[in-house]
Amino acid sequence: MKNKTPLLDALDCYLNKGYYPLHTPGHKQGRYFSPRMKEMFQSVLSMDLTELPGLDDLHQPAGVIAHSQQRAAKVFNANRTFYSVQGATVGIHAAMMALGTPGEDFVISRHSHRSVYSGLILTGCKPVYLPQRIDEYWGFVLGNDVKRIKEDILKYQQKALLITNPTYEGVNAPTDKILASLDSPAAVVDESHGAHYTFHSQLPVSALNYDVDFVVHGSHKTLPTLTQTAMVHAVRENYIRQISGFLDILQTSSPSYLLLASLDSAQEYLGSCGKSDWDGALEIANGLRRYIRQLPELELLEEEYVKGQGMSGLDKTRITVSSSKIDGGMLGRLMRKEKLQVELSGIKHVVLIVTPGVTKKEIALIKGALKNVSSAIPKEISYEAMLKLKLRTLVQALQPPEVILNPRQATYSNTKQISLAHAEGAIAAEFIIPYPPGIPLVVPGEKITYEIQKAIKDLLDLKIHFQGTFDPSIEKILIVE
Repeated sequence: MKNKTPLLDALDCYLNKGYYPLHTPGHKQGRYFSPRMKEMFQSVLSMDLTELPGLDDLHQPAGVIAHSQQRAAKVFNANRTFYSVQGATVGIHAAMMALGTPGEDFVISRHSHRSVYSGLILTGCKPVYLPQRIDEYWGFVLGNDVKRIKEDILKYQQKALLITNPTYEGVNAPTDKILASLDSPAAVVDESHGAHYTFHSQLPVSALNYDVDFVVHGSHKTLPTLTQTAMVHAVRENYIRQISGFLDILQTSSPSYLLLASLDSAQEYLGSCGKSDWDGALEIANGLRRYIRQLPELELLEEEYVKGQGMSGLDKTRITVSSSKIDGGMLGRLMRKEKLQVELSGIKHVVLIVTPGVTKKEIALIKGALKNVSSAIPKEISYEAMLKLKLRTLVQALQPPEVILNPRQATYSNTKQISLAHAEGAIAAEFIIPYPPGIPLVVPGEKITYEIQKAIKDLLDLKIHFQGTFDPSIEKILIVE
């Protein structure tokens, strides 16, 4: 194991030397905490250290962190890999700042995560939205529509580009064809939900195989790392100096060594066990998919369906389930009643995520819970008509918005707060974001429509959680004066 986990080895070596901590952090390796905190976390608190001799420095890595990042680059077949202790969000911000020019266009997927839009605020770039395929039956965006992109190709060519792929539901667009069509001089793929694609041939193809500048992974979403960890992979060499500088600016000057250690551990573990682990995860996921097909009240999103809608494939470890009788919020609550905590509840569907952390021993319990959920769905009552109306409204609200100001201009404008009910035609000055998945329904600078107002009300009625608004109830919103 020597040098396979350079940071973990250095931490272990440091702790064995028995230094007394007359340095930050203030809890002194777990000595200064509440009794409950000590009881719950004592085994790891001693590793919560700072930039000490032998432990390297994330902002100027030249020792064990640099070595670990080099090893990660080999595991993911990247030119360079950078660690992030502030999630994929800071990786996306740094990539956009490296590739974008203030005031210029930045071509993006409209179904991008909120971090992309905050990246527009940081860069001052103007969004140009790629056409997207919205599925009216399921009520969510499947991905970018390559056919419609080619129909208006000059609008998107020769500009900085950010593609979001896959979606939260694991749907993959034909990213290779989109990239080939656009021939962008500067391109990044937000592959936050596909960090595991590298490790199995039955998973979709990772963007690391394409000619792009950067691929951003939300490592913690599917890999064995702690929440808030991510990796930024450089494929081309063009902008490595720029992104390194922006990561230095944007990341905390006090990075957590617990988070860094989990990334170091992951690169070694995935390099040796990634393929076999995801063999098992796919076996489990495919077994669950076969079982769900047998349950009378549940419907499964299938790969054949998304391919029929012009997409390239589906991550089988993302299990998207719905029922024609009840909405996604009710379905999620039924699952929680059976001790299954879902990743996402939408208007119609829920999303379940399988990783190697789901074991064969637990499958019987999960199947039993799903069977109970199917049995608990009322047979005599159907919300199908109501769901169709809400889905129709949501699909209308997801259409490309009218952009009056770029997000930075709107954010720095004079604002006022008005009732959402009276906001039709106004220019938004804040985000309105159903969360999860964190894809803004409204972005600063966009015109608010009646369809958006109605969709927000429908989602609130379904108890969907929102982020981004100063007023948590969303009865009032901020608009540009």
